[in-house]
Amino acid sequence: MRARTGHLVKRLLGLLSRVQPPAAEVPESGGPASGPKSRPDGDRIVHPPALGGRAIEIDALDSLGLAGGGDFEPEETALCRALVSPGQRCLDVGANIGYFTVLLAELCGSRGRVMAFEPDSENFRILSRNCAPEVTGGQVLLRQAALGKDAATARLFMGKDNMGMHRLYPSVCCKDDWHEVPVLAGDSLDLGPVDFIKIDIEGYEPAALEGLAGTISVSPQIRIMSELSPLSMLEAGFSPTDFVRRMLGLGLQPWGRSADGWAPLNLQLLLADLSTTETIDVPSVARTLRGQSVAAVLRAAAEALLAAGYRRAVLETLLWVGAHADEDTRRRLAVAELLAMPDPPPEIETKRLH
Repeated sequence: MRARTGHLVKRLLGLLSRVQPPAAEVPESGGPASGPKSRPDGDRIVHPPALGGRAIEIDALDSLGLAGGGDFEPEETALCRALVSPGQRCLDVGANIGYFTVLLAELCGSRGRVMAFEPDSENFRILSRNCAPEVTGGQVLLRQAALGKDAATARLFMGKDNMGMHRLYPSVCCKDDWHEVPVLAGDSLDLGPVDFIKIDIEGYEPAALEGLAGTISVSPQIRIMSELSPLSMLEAGFSPTDFVRRMLGLGLQPWGRSADGWAPLNLQLLLADLSTTETIDVPSVARTLRGQSVAAVLRAAAEALLAAGYRRAVLETLLWVGAHADEDTRRRLAVAELLAMPDPPPEIETKRLH
């Protein structure tokens, strides 16, 4: 229990380090958003090492924490590098400014394809500029839309302190202002078989992946890198345990990362942990946090989860693996773990993942 609690706190501190001061006062009443209130001057071009030093533009708040010269989510970046191969077809759901879109395009190469979805207009403008070469070359297709279970129009509520935390539902992590965005069901796009999906949409993953159920069912080699945030899912109106059971019903198995690396999760323990979160009175907790900073919300979320007996992180990344991709996933991740060692064995240094 102590080790798991330490992991939860460590992940929480990492999140808090990325939360920036709000750019403007939160309005007292809701309404259509008019975009960011101010745009700080200065150079907003960075060169993340994981993208080979390629120049990309960041948003005014540096929501991904790239201005310091590092990479965004190094573990998830490494996971993409281990699993995505030339010629593959990928989806980036919740593309933001395109960090993972650019990475996936590099990994799948000129023979591969990446389709990226981002509903926010300001994020989409930056995404378009960052991916311009790949879009021109036909390797990347951008859609200014959210993904959900069905086609619709929805309100996208603006994140308080972070342009990567907009949500398709009212949230204590968002301001009251919003703008309408189109929502697409992924299956309506006739995507065909897909090899890799990266999805991070602040608790709305159950709806988006349900709308991709047909695509997943015809993708035997699929791997899905998905954020799991139980409290965000509950705030959005979804059951975390139902979400896991639905993914299992699609023939996918969850993998998680521990100190020993990536491995399949014990389903009984995962479901038992997630069931504890469904005892939390999320609306009551949300009312007490109304108007507070995202940092305060994250601290309260950690406290509520611990009090309920939840033993996993406030949020974490799960890898969902199709049955036909299980052995290949094991091999690739084992090699990636060895290559990440300070002194890899000589026979591993020259071993190729792809």
